[in-house]
Amino acid sequence: MNNIKITSTLLLFIFISSIAFARGSVEEKTMYSQTLGREIKYKVYLPKDYDKGENFNVFFLLHGLYGNEKDWTDPQQGSASVIFDELIYETEAIEPMVVIMPDGGNTWYIDSKEKIQTAYEKDLFPFVFTNYKVSKEREKVIIGGLSMGGMGSLNFFLRNPEIFGRVILLSPAVYDKLTDEFLEVSPVTQKDMFNSYWTNNLENYKEKIYTNKLKSEIYIVIGDDDNLVNSEGKEDFQERAVSIYRELKNLGNNVELRIVNGGHIWKVWRDGLRQGLIATDKNSKIRNGFSTVE
Repeated sequence: MNNIKITSTLLLFIFISSIAFARGSVEEKTMYSQTLGREIKYKVYLPKDYDKGENFNVFFLLHGLYGNEKDWTDPQQGSASVIFDELIYETEAIEPMVVIMPDGGNTWYIDSKEKIQTAYEKDLFPFVFTNYKVSKEREKVIIGGLSMGGMGSLNFFLRNPEIFGRVILLSPAVYDKLTDEFLEVSPVTQKDMFNSYWTNNLENYKEKIYTNKLKSEIYIVIGDDDNLVNSEGKEDFQERAVSIYRELKNLGNNVELRIVNGGHIWKVWRDGLRQGLIATDKNSKIRNGFSTVE
């Protein structure tokens, strides 16, 4: 009889523990892009109650140069699923969300030899809104990324501000002309980069936000020791981040800029991901701990 009681107690403890420590799941997927004529790989983080819920927040999280769809969930790099579990379930700092982490190659997320920008806008984004239980309300749709993914996120936002109400830019590598090193590994031309520089999307952005009275929540972070250099060899990406901040702030958005201790490294991006998700979430319980840089 005592053995039965002990076994029952143990099973109950295991059952309660499994509920208490239940977390989101990560899956590897592909979707077919009509634009590219091939599959796009992506990883997806699903909150633990995904099957029971609906209208979840959705976050398109982009990787950097030399990366792929696995970077953000790699425990040695992004550890993103741990961060999402922590913010959603442990601290309850943000609302549950679906996170899409697609493979963008070394394309800088712009149209060149492959029309990757068009493929995301015409194929990937609509696919996610159709096939996952996510909301289309702007304040629940987030785009963000690190380095090259920061540039891609900024351009997608400026081109589609009616879709994305929240933006997280982590050490954005906003190049108008690539260094020789990056040009060698990227399937883009210097003309493509110049035409895709973020300022070239501003007129489209201004027209849409003024017409539709749009306002967004934006978080930008970069390390004080970030060693990215422009095509002339100058380390000026902190200045470029400030320029982005000022332009978007002057256009009426809620923008926060952080220049933090660190370089072009994962610690800056992991911490920035945490802080950016809280800072751009109007419903966050601890959002008031952040203040806009003036």
